[in-house]
Amino acid sequence: MIPQLKGDYTLATPSRFTAAEDLSAGDVVVVQSRVGVVLDDVASGDDGVALFGTDPNGVDMPKATGAITRHAKLYWDEDGNPVSGAAGSGAVTTTASGNLYVGRAAADAASGDANATVELTNE
Repeated sequence: MIPQLKGDYTLATPSRFTAAEDLSAGDVVVVQSRVGVVLDDVASGDDGVALFGTDPNGVDMPKATGAITRHAKLYWDEDGNPVSGAAGSGAVTTTASGNLYVGRAAADAASGDANATVELTNE
């Protein structure tokens, strides 16, 4: 399943990477301090393709508990606890300390929402 893009896919920036583990389409991957979203299933050791940048409408990513306002800076906590999903599997947060910058919120998200819509910029 391709991750749910909110805008013009042609403006996204796909890049190749070598998977360190089996990944499914829509999973979040960190490659050299850049956070992206996997486009297709990829086996460990194989080359895959992920989005490391999106148009301003963004892509949905799992989020930690807490409200997020549009345009807020967002960070990927690799050990974060998503609202829904496995504890410690990673989540988007507004907490910068110890986390990787991924971009800005493309829309508001309520505290209990499972996902945040993120404009991936990795700046």
